[in-house]
Amino acid sequence: MHPHSKINKIIWLVIAIAVIALGYFFFKNKEVADPMDKVNIVEDVIPKGKSGMSLYENYLYSFKFEYPENLYMKESEATDPNKSQFSLVLVEGTKENIELIEGRFEGAGREGPTTITLNVYNNAKKLTGEQWAKQDGNWNIGSKQISIATAGGLQGVAYTWSGLYEGERVIITKGGEVYVFTVTWITPEDQILKDFDMILKSFAFVE
Repeated sequence: MHPHSKINKIIWLVIAIAVIALGYFFFKNKEVADPMDKVNIVEDVIPKGKSGMSLYENYLYSFKFEYPENLYMKESEATDPNKSQFSLVLVEGTKENIELIEGRFEGAGREGPTTITLNVYNNAKKLTGEQWAKQDGNWNIGSKQISIATAGGLQGVAYTWSGLYEGERVIITKGGEVYVFTVTWITPEDQILKDFDMILKSFAFVE
């Protein structure tokens, strides 16, 4: 074999090895630098419940529940020690409803939308659910009849009232807190009542 032919084969072999090594380096580097190629960002970052449902988790008060994903949620912390420590408001996620509960509505004056709310109160006096209900202002315009309700595996109480909107409140106590679930509606066929039932059924305390 001619010496030059042997040298040329060696050179081409070295080049081929270099090309393969370089290709492998870029391939591995892309896997490290761009891991989101194989990740659905929404599914990994935002907790999801069943189809059409979103999962809400609160690590401070150790509870979670599922709610229809078409609802808009607003959270707020206590600023007044005499009011709830924590509050959640859910409304149908229309532009007008969102602007109303966020205080950005600029249209003609109107009442707020029907809502689902969860308020967590400090229960320093260790009141029962029934005692808590009877000190609530809506008790005076309600039926003054207590029924049994459950949420988070705990038995609580419920009562209804009639005012600007129809309303129902479910109250459970756990440890040093009172959990007050409320829904308002206009007609018994309103979807918000079904949404409220779904939230109560999925509500659970977590360790």
